[in-house]
Amino acid sequence: MLHRSVLPADVEVTALRTERVGSGQIAECHRLIPTYSGDAGRAPATLVAKLPSKDPASLEFARGARLYATEVDFYRDIADRLTVRTPTCYHLGVSADEQDFVLLLEDIDPVEIQDQLTGATTTGAALAVRQAARLHASSWGRPEILDLPWQRDPKPFWGHLGANLPALQAGCRARYADLVPEEHLAIGDRFVEAFPRWLSTLTRQCLWHCDYRLDNMLFRPDDAADPLVIVDWQGLMPGPPVADVSYFLGNGLTESDRRAHEFDLLREYHDELLAGGVDVFSWQDCVTAYRAHAFAGFVVTMVTAVQVEQTERGDRMFSTMLRRHADQVLHNDSFDALPPA
Repeated sequence: MLHRSVLPADVEVTALRTERVGSGQIAECHRLIPTYSGDAGRAPATLVAKLPSKDPASLEFARGARLYATEVDFYRDIADRLTVRTPTCYHLGVSADEQDFVLLLEDIDPVEIQDQLTGATTTGAALAVRQAARLHASSWGRPEILDLPWQRDPKPFWGHLGANLPALQAGCRARYADLVPEEHLAIGDRFVEAFPRWLSTLTRQCLWHCDYRLDNMLFRPDDAADPLVIVDWQGLMPGPPVADVSYFLGNGLTESDRRAHEFDLLREYHDELLAGGVDVFSWQDCVTAYRAHAFAGFVVTMVTAVQVEQTERGDRMFSTMLRRHADQVLHNDSFDALPPA
């Protein structure tokens, strides 16, 4: 499956060892260690294969949301047009029913993984918001990226999911009642009512990663040129600026760290947008959008948490995300930042 631009014509893969990596719930990743028949030149010593989940619930969720096909489309059509750092893709494919797919990706190694549960370092958070700005600035207002035929329109996409939001919130309540305080679960109840107001904010200004969190970030502290690589592009769609940043700061920092640093980090994001050529988005617009899109994290967590395979780590992760996003909503008066009904 390696393209001949990478693997010499007279060299073949004669053996392959594999090992599971990562903790993904919607897809699986495996490190591939090939043995070549001769001098492989620039061919990679290791790769990562990304494959469908074996869990039926996760598989059906991925198919219904078109997650596998979207990530294949991203690497085929968009990745090399952006200034955000992503893994090199050596091979890709998806089945006609979009339930089976494969990506052969660059193995980013060595890396530093910052734990979703313990939260990002201040340095890691700064790298993350700057990379988000590069993603948004390099796609801002570009129809050749935002209007590709396979791109999802955020309002119909989230509107469809929003129709199931009461049931999803009930599922979150049932699953996390012992892990999430009642005042935080109650934010979900209020959000069900306010959902149309949040939906109205979903403009199509730039690319929206939609799952911009620490589990999808590979830090490389010894690489000055590429200190952070972003992975997992299954949820990608056009969307509003700052939603990825609200989502990341809401769940990627502890509550105390977020409260202490969120607006300094937001300023770093805005400065990087300006450096990337975006001059139509004021600092006040940025702050208002940040407050409103604290709900981006809340809704992604509600929609995902009860539809994928339930695991011990998954429950700890999703309950932590719900608590942190609820605190972010309360601290930033996010309901007041939404447009009026």
